[in-house]
Amino acid sequence: MSQDGLYVKENEYVFARYNNDSDGRSLLFALTNQIKDDVTMTGVKVVGFKANTKICNLVKDPTSKSNDDDCLTVSADLKVDITIKAGGLPKIYAVAA
Repeated sequence: MSQDGLYVKENEYVFARYNNDSDGRSLLFALTNQIKDDVTMTGVKVVGFKANTKICNLVKDPTSKSNDDDCLTVSADLKVDITIKAGGLPKIYAVAA
């Protein structure tokens, strides 16, 4: 497995663990140290996933008032937008089952 830092800012970090053959065993991690404000990471270039792939967060936030799945669709240019709510847990995305 390979690992790449994909999005790095002072209070935001996204990295991926992936196989070079895009076999569906890739993981995308999003972290922040912000606890007072929501954080949105826009246009995060992803690796290890194909365009139009649905990826879902494996970490369910116990503070969420919604039962909706936290899923994203990888765009044609292999980008996603990730939002972590204030004080929210890190996100770990994998290909939807």
